[in-house]
Amino acid sequence: MRKGLAFNTCLTLIVAAALCVGLMLPCTAQTRSITMENSNLFANGDFEYQSLGLEILNRDCGTWSFDESIANTGRRSLRLSPSNSAYPKIFYAQTRFTNIKGHYYFEGYLRIDEAYKGSMPQFALNVFPVDSKAGERQYITLPLPKDTKPGTWVKLQKELEAPVDSTIYMQITTSGSSGSVWMDGLFMTKVAGKLSPGENPRLRTIKVSAENFVKNGGFESDVYWDIVNASSGKYAFDTTVHKESPRSLRLSPVKSTYGSIFAAQQRLVLPAGEYYFEGFCQVDEEYISQVPSMSMGVSPKKPDEFKRFYPSFRLPADLKPNEWAKASGLVEIPAEAVVYLQLFTYGGTGSAFFDDIFLGKVQQ
Repeated sequence: MRKGLAFNTCLTLIVAAALCVGLMLPCTAQTRSITMENSNLFANGDFEYQSLGLEILNRDCGTWSFDESIANTGRRSLRLSPSNSAYPKIFYAQTRFTNIKGHYYFEGYLRIDEAYKGSMPQFALNVFPVDSKAGERQYITLPLPKDTKPGTWVKLQKELEAPVDSTIYMQITTSGSSGSVWMDGLFMTKVAGKLSPGENPRLRTIKVSAENFVKNGGFESDVYWDIVNASSGKYAFDTTVHKESPRSLRLSPVKSTYGSIFAAQQRLVLPAGEYYFEGFCQVDEEYISQVPSMSMGVSPKKPDEFKRFYPSFRLPADLKPNEWAKASGLVEIPAEAVVYLQLFTYGGTGSAFFDDIFLGKVQQ
């Protein structure tokens, strides 16, 4: 599937305003106002997905697991149980955020049990400028208070400023010989500036151009989308399951595994700016596997302008069969970029349906 556009119809502005989202036609004279949850830099901050999203370090100093019996948000949390963890070799989890510049907000929840012995666990935010001469490193720690009652979730939060291009290492450190630490609800996002009293850092109202940078986002034609790992499944344009447009894209994986994931993909070249993405998906009752996902691979058009990164837009972990669910989020592209937009399925049974894939530029 490649060249051409299925139709080129002249529409009045009134009709265009009604159809630019549903049918994904280019509309340049309209904007959408959207109140949405700010994008979470953590790909799996609630630990609802099998992909951990964190790296576990010094594994000989403890064990880790998802815990479905204890959770602060969603269905489960992440449990770290140190067994021989002490400075300078500490049992901890870590992730890294790149292309960071501006004002950010972080929050996360920690909990310990009565058997925990050792220094209180903590979140650490280490901010390293890409150019070491351009700014100073920051080492921010958010320890669990010493008077924390075992079995109680404690929220830890912090605003931070990265004045120059930086990399942030976020760590959850434990130091002890027994007991367990649970974490949940990890959230970090870029905000416009210092938060006002009572301001909700999770919500943001934006204006988005109605022009859709995704070609054929409603799948009315057979073009612009490529199938990745075609031997791992079957695809079809489905006229029985769809949203506002007359059909959807149906992906039916037959042997889709890591390294051979059955997916649809579209290549875009985008100018620098902030973008809003949304897409819809539903699965049938036979689909038994990891929840489908929508993501991007973003690379600079000119080498070395920024590091390649992979924003992901998650569907609900408890995706219900035969019901449409939306994945959405914001992505900031620092310079002109080549973007591969991908719709992923996993597993070997059932089908996933995708429709109304939209990518619009946020208006300043």
